[in-house]
Amino acid sequence: SPMDFVNLHLSSDTEGLYDQGSEFTVTISMDNPGDVAGFQILLQDNPECASVTSVEKVGILESTDFQVSQSDPYGDNSDAMVLAFSFTGELIPPNTGAVLEVTYQVNADANGGECMISIGDAADGSETAISDELGNAYFFTSNSTSVNVAYAVNFEMVQVSDTQFEIVMNNTVDVGAFQLTI
Repeated sequence: SPMDFVNLHLSSDTEGLYDQGSEFTVTISMDNPGDVAGFQILLQDNPECASVTSVEKVGILESTDFQVSQSDPYGDNSDAMVLAFSFTGELIPPNTGAVLEVTYQVNADANGGECMISIGDAADGSETAISDELGNAYFFTSNSTSVNVAYAVNFEMVQVSDTQFEIVMNNTVDVGAFQLTI
């Protein structure tokens, strides 16, 4: 019924650091108490760090004739819109479980640090929407997940013997100079 809440849950395989150009996966799970006829999900990354490269049906959605598409309605390297529905009117029955796997690629110009992936509303008013077979919108709740993006220059202290350490620099940009305090 339209007064029900659908819970959307994001989970990811984002252990460790992700360099520019590397990929990670976010799974979207849905806990829907009633039939769902379709949904539009706005995936946001803040700060801008990654772009969606693919969206795959999983779980209960995999056995349906739902069409799934994704776009970057605000240009490359922006939020992604995922749309899922059936041309034949097939419904997703009440369910708890994974429905989509979203693959991201870290942008070449991504700064290092934590990047939050969340479900939300766009600045232009387009928003996440989940509806029943009559087109009535469900309320929804959601969480966020994060990925750690490597900085363009990273330093690591590596122990090479009982009494010696080396400082290792891993960089993807030219470095003119650096200063360390140990």
